[in-house]
Amino acid sequence: MQYGKHYILECTVSDNTLLTNPEGIQNFFARIVSTLHMTPVSECTYHIFPGSGGITAFQIIAESHISIHTWPEYHYFSFDVFSCKGFDDAALDVLVHATFPIAKKVSQVVHRGTLMLDAPNLTEAPTKSPSASPASFPASLS
Repeated sequence: MQYGKHYILECTVSDNTLLTNPEGIQNFFARIVSTLHMTPVSECTYHIFPGSGGITAFQIIAESHISIHTWPEYHYFSFDVFSCKGFDDAALDVLVHATFPIAKKVSQVVHRGTLMLDAPNLTEAPTKSPSASPASFPASLS
């Protein structure tokens, strides 16, 4: 059993126009909510950074959240969807490609909740440690 799916994506784009367009980002989030059958709890909120016009946008969904951070000066964005409800990450990937002119992409799906898998209930600590030891993490994270 898993307690969450986290789709994490980093991309560079050939055209950075959408990376400075809050309405375009809001429309992208609305299509995600619709496509993945999520439940919006709030409107998409965003901040536009002075200078580059980069955007950080976030939307709370009943299932968790959607977020994006853009660096138009580098033609780059990072994006993620975290949900306690399963979703079709292939459909999400298609939507990303239909929205952005992707030049390069790195993505991964992380299944969250591994610390809770062996807990008899959610208020107790797990009875065994996760398989990854702190020594297996990069020095900057340990």
